[in-house]
Amino acid sequence: LERLNSTADVLASMLAAVEAGGLTLVGEPMMQQFPVMGVSGILLLSESHISVHTWPEHGYAAIDLFTCGVPAPALCGPFAGVAHFKSSDAAWRCDDGSVADAAGAGGLWAAAAAAVTGLRAGAATFVLMDRGMPVRRVGGGRAAPAQTFGWLGGLEAGDSQREL
Repeated sequence: LERLNSTADVLASMLAAVEAGGLTLVGEPMMQQFPVMGVSGILLLSESHISVHTWPEHGYAAIDLFTCGVPAPALCGPFAGVAHFKSSDAAWRCDDGSVADAAGAGGLWAAAAAAVTGLRAGAATFVLMDRGMPVRRVGGGRAAPAQTFGWLGGLEAGDSQREL
């Protein structure tokens, strides 16, 4: 709860994501601590932006990270766009249960992993995007090949069923 309601902690996680992803910060971060509870922030990047919105009372944070740089690796193969993290496994898994191939992955993947680590998420979902749209599945359950530019993530609390 405290990390999600702390402007300093949320900003530190976002800056760690920028560094891990090899992204370029432009200008000063914009952060807003809300009077009752919650933090929102946005960092403008030369590649695009990263934003975060937290709802500590629900144990939930949503992070958007969009870039127009080199496409992110497809962690679960070229035709799958989702990976799930659970702190109990300490691993990212694909929808089919296999461990996501993160060896040597950088860019969006490294940025997303840094954000999850920084906020100490118990669980997270990594959704690869193509021009702002989730990778779509076509005939036979395979997704259309696409260049991946974004990540949308929901982080869940590790000590309960509530979302982070």
